[in-house]
Amino acid sequence: KKVFRRKDVMYIYYISFVLEFFFALMIIYTPLYLLDLGFSWDKIGIIFTMMLVPFVLLQYPAGVLADKKIGEKEMIIIALLIMAASTLSIYFIHSMSILVWGVALFATRIGAALIEILRDSYFYKKIDGHDVDIINFMRTSMPVAYIFSTAMSTFFILFFSIKFAFILVALVVLTALYPAFSLKDNKSERELAA
Repeated sequence: KKVFRRKDVMYIYYISFVLEFFFALMIIYTPLYLLDLGFSWDKIGIIFTMMLVPFVLLQYPAGVLADKKIGEKEMIIIALLIMAASTLSIYFIHSMSILVWGVALFATRIGAALIEILRDSYFYKKIDGHDVDIINFMRTSMPVAYIFSTAMSTFFILFFSIKFAFILVALVVLTALYPAFSLKDNKSERELAA
């Protein structure tokens, strides 16, 4: 009951759910699709190395930017749009170039890396030391997303080819835009000083 009364917590929970849904399906279907296209595991390893760089490069600066300059809400919206557009673009890529795939998957992880850090930043600013139950609830977003994504994709893949999984993921990511726009923005240090 306590969680459901706090709309911002529910909105950020859904955004967290969508991020975990993205991870669950991309982890499974990206290597399968690349193998299906004819890439070898050593080439997939190079592509995946490129793909994960945003988690190292972007999270700290994004957290600082959200705290000091603009707040999380706007950045979450931009990250969702990047993640959805880049994931959808995968459906249309037929190239055998490691660079093309590396850049495409790098773009998907720009959005994911931003959402991962901004979700945590936003959430922990909305709770205090007495909200252990809400923290425990928030942690359920990963297993719930993995169960839901597995069930949903199983039926989806029965009727469509593997590459349609990327359309499914992009559509699910887009559903997080309404909660993102509905978030009450945290004030950055610059906004508080003004």
